[in-house]
Amino acid sequence: EVEVKKVKEKKITPKGPIVLLGKLLPLLVLLAIGFFAYLKISSVLLALSQQATIVEKPFTVTPLSSYYVDSGTRTEKLNAVAASLDIEPVDRQYDVSLGFLTMPFNGIVYIYKDPSLTPNGKELVDSLQEELVKRGLVASVISSTQSFTQLKSESILIVPSDYLPDSMVSRIDVLRSKNILLFLISKDPSVQKSYVGQTKFVSDFWTSEGVSFKPSLKKSQALSLSYAEYEVEGASNTIYDVSYFVLSKSGMRYLFLPVSVDASISNYYKGGKKGALSDILKVFDAYIRSSVGDKVDYSVSGGNYTFYADWKPEQSSNKLEKLESFNALLTVTSANRTYYVPLEVSKDYPGYAHFQLPMPVLPYNITNEESLIELFLNPKENAYKRVKLLVYDPSNNVVDERDVNDAVPIPPNIPFKATYINKNLSTGTYILSFVDARTAHTYARTVLEIGQLEVKGEPDFDKGVINFTFYVGGRPTQVSQATISYKDFKKTYTGVQSAPFDLSEYFKGSIPSGTYDFKVDVEGAVTQTVTLKRVPRTNIGALLKPTNIAMLLISAAFYVFAMFIKRKEELPFSIDIPDFAPVEYDTKEITEEQLIEAFEQVNKFYKWKFSPLNLDEIKKGISTVLGDNELVLNDFNLEIVLNHAIASGKLIEKDGYYLPSSWQDYGFTPDQLVMFRKIRDVCVDLAIPFKPLSKSFPSTTLTFPWQKFDIYLYSPYNKASLIKSILSRVGDETRAQIILFSSEEELDKFEKVLSDGTQQSSLLRSYIDNELVFIFTIDDLIKHIKQLKS
Repeated sequence: EVEVKKVKEKKITPKGPIVLLGKLLPLLVLLAIGFFAYLKISSVLLALSQQATIVEKPFTVTPLSSYYVDSGTRTEKLNAVAASLDIEPVDRQYDVSLGFLTMPFNGIVYIYKDPSLTPNGKELVDSLQEELVKRGLVASVISSTQSFTQLKSESILIVPSDYLPDSMVSRIDVLRSKNILLFLISKDPSVQKSYVGQTKFVSDFWTSEGVSFKPSLKKSQALSLSYAEYEVEGASNTIYDVSYFVLSKSGMRYLFLPVSVDASISNYYKGGKKGALSDILKVFDAYIRSSVGDKVDYSVSGGNYTFYADWKPEQSSNKLEKLESFNALLTVTSANRTYYVPLEVSKDYPGYAHFQLPMPVLPYNITNEESLIELFLNPKENAYKRVKLLVYDPSNNVVDERDVNDAVPIPPNIPFKATYINKNLSTGTYILSFVDARTAHTYARTVLEIGQLEVKGEPDFDKGVINFTFYVGGRPTQVSQATISYKDFKKTYTGVQSAPFDLSEYFKGSIPSGTYDFKVDVEGAVTQTVTLKRVPRTNIGALLKPTNIAMLLISAAFYVFAMFIKRKEELPFSIDIPDFAPVEYDTKEITEEQLIEAFEQVNKFYKWKFSPLNLDEIKKGISTVLGDNELVLNDFNLEIVLNHAIASGKLIEKDGYYLPSSWQDYGFTPDQLVMFRKIRDVCVDLAIPFKPLSKSFPSTTLTFPWQKFDIYLYSPYNKASLIKSILSRVGDETRAQIILFSSEEELDKFEKVLSDGTQQSSLLRSYIDNELVFIFTIDDLIKHIKQLKS
């Protein structure tokens, strides 16, 4: 039996390398799967660890300087500020926003006066109340935590006390339900103190809120306090450098200033009681006034930078009131943490400097035009001054220095025309400072923005012409010389805003369908490729096939036969048309300037601002300008005149509406103005109240009985500021936030922008998905409005 088993075993046991490989194959497969699983898990863990590192890694912001800057043109002055920061570390990206504080808090501020406060602390509470009242706020002092139930919703509670007051923790739910911000000025909020002096630790409470405190003697670079008692871990925002804002796990809002108000104030503050009060008010202002007006957004890596922003003043009595003192706010965000730097800006020089052209402008090597600046020194001494010009780049480095007026002294008290040639400056924002050549005293500052050239091609393939227009900052601009070429066919243009390129000369006739790449070379400095496509159309050649010809002949034969056998119809009546006398026509001439004036006259008549016109309205304007109310214009002749103005760059046509191209200098695009015109027309027809077009940001508001529509007119040139503005206004259930697009194509491009992975884009995407923000094309919105009214 043993031998038989051995024989059988021998027969059923395979041998050889192939059999061995077959045995090892499952093991090799398992090893490969394990290896790839290891690599995948390792990569995920590495990404998570890197992400955790990014989130937890702190960053520091050191304010270096902030100063007033003259901006805008001489006829349209702007309020402006420049601020320099040092941001560390340098190996990461930061989102920076600089804007103007225009919306102060208008709720009630309660100040808790702890009965156990020392005289120093009680005096500080009284002074704080006085200062808040001076700011126009309603400030009320309370002395018991039991009165928390009587506080108004959406208010602020300031608690200046070394420790949490008696029963504070048990009343947090009341504050949270009323959405009250709790501002704690305390050296140790982890301890709660009763009225009779008993203390107990409340660390468990803060742990449940997701807040922890770390001992610290951190010195402040921005406030007057000597050091902070602790740092707040888990804070989402840092205000200045030692104050923290926290949105807790439960949804409660906390603001911490980690100092003592009971100890000797001189030990904490360089300025004593005044320094303490100043710090509290600075932190308070930074939080409640963090709602800004116009903003400029930047994305930078760490380092030393100068940021710049300007905004249009409010219009009053038909004059632009330019402020020489205002507040601004600089925010730096990275890894879900935000650092606030409030700025108090005042004009610190006697004169002014304004460029003749609005910003941005193109580099000198593209335009060959020097920049004209109106400079007014206004020194204390009535004496001629030698002036130097210093040019600072975004990193606050002097990149150009030269004598103004070739070092010839400048008159002190009359405007002087200075020139500047920006030969060596690349794209970016630069601060120009005019200083005394001897004492370095500053007489004026202004800002120079060097923009990028953009070339757009508008094809008219039927006529064989492609019109290329040059833009900077969204508005047409002139270039000194441009060469446009298609393959070996090229044309050169001098001193133009737009260049008509006749492609039919290359093809010696009509242009076939296909894709065309045009090379646009501007002064040898900028070369861009513009790609245009002509969609194929059915032509007569496609019909001249033998089968098609045969079908045409058969159809013609049937038609002739049908006409031959058709019964002749007798006319029951006839009309005798008499001869009319010939019509006499008179010729009228109109200049391009008069044509532009026609647009202004119609807008003035209807009390409109920057409103595009249709053909009938243009006819009315021309009759007014020419002083002939009986003038009859036909559409054919009028369109010839308008097309000439469009070809010369004076007019723009969009969706059957016309507007002067110069209106773009006021910050609006043609698409935005046409969209607002369509909105206004439907609102007037349906009796819907609406606001005029906003100057600070292209938007309007429609008022329905149940809700208001805040409508933001989209342009590719303002998408960053639009996203920021939308995010700051979401949450009011009485208002619908709508982003409006001129076409489906623009809407599709915007949706692709929302997939760029940035925090703002992702947040806005979620708001749109949850119907907190709506996106419409202008045609869809008009249909929606009509449905709502019906």
